[in-house]
Amino acid sequence: MYNRKFDTVKGKWYKNEYRILKLLGKGGIGEIYLATHEKRGLVALKLSKSMLSITREYDTIKKYKGKGFAPIVYELDDWQCNGETYHFFVMEYIKGYNLAEAMKKHMPLELKIRIFMIILRIIEDINETGLIYSDIKHENIMVDYNNMVIRLVDFGSLVPIGENIKEYTPLYDRCSWGLGPRVADLTYQVFSAAILLMTLLADSVSLVGIGSISSVLKTLEKNNVPKSLSNLICKALKGQIKSCHVFLEKLKDIDLNEKKKTCRLNIALDAIIASLLFLLVAVLIKIRHLN
Repeated sequence: MYNRKFDTVKGKWYKNEYRILKLLGKGGIGEIYLATHEKRGLVALKLSKSMLSITREYDTIKKYKGKGFAPIVYELDDWQCNGETYHFFVMEYIKGYNLAEAMKKHMPLELKIRIFMIILRIIEDINETGLIYSDIKHENIMVDYNNMVIRLVDFGSLVPIGENIKEYTPLYDRCSWGLGPRVADLTYQVFSAAILLMTLLADSVSLVGIGSISSVLKTLEKNNVPKSLSNLICKALKGQIKSCHVFLEKLKDIDLNEKKKTCRLNIALDAIIASLLFLLVAVLIKIRHLN
């Protein structure tokens, strides 16, 4: 959005000066930088030309003060550069890695589900305040090195229930799939969460593309996902699961060892069939000798 030709950002009102170290990310309304402050040390600084958007996000994060999933925010200020006014807020820098980076490491199915259940609880917490997290995706979910907890880093896409959604990523958007309107409701949230789970199970975002429910089943089958879990995801995509709370409760009932049990049962059946065949051959041989 902006050409970075600056090394420092100094607040117009609070006069705090931040030295910019590097760009951390960019979105629809602004950019986030890693910066340093003489007293606070490393911080994340979000900069935007939109006062409304930056103020709303700042106020939203403050609303979740004390919640483990939200970063601490320090200040909201303006900055003037080359005759233009920018707006920014400063927040805690979360040292860690996002979910996309975490997925590069091999994780067993049980761990993936455990991580997803934590994320679902966080989303449920947000939904209970009357908001939908419309742009939930791997890049916005961090694993905090210091506390080893799941944190969210972008609160700009929180939308009041009932309003139209403007900030989204097509893969997680049910309207892009042709499976419902782009309106902030609980089933929209469940849909995006189900896609997040699917990408976790597939070990890669790039392996999951916008398609149909049948293509989802093929992707899950290819990754040896238990059938009961695949069916639950499909129900979530179809809008048959009405909230993240219901999704979480149903997920708790899934038997993750289903595949292993089926495999063990098949091995046992194969052994029984082999034994019966052996006995049948032995009987036929004995009959032949008697004749």
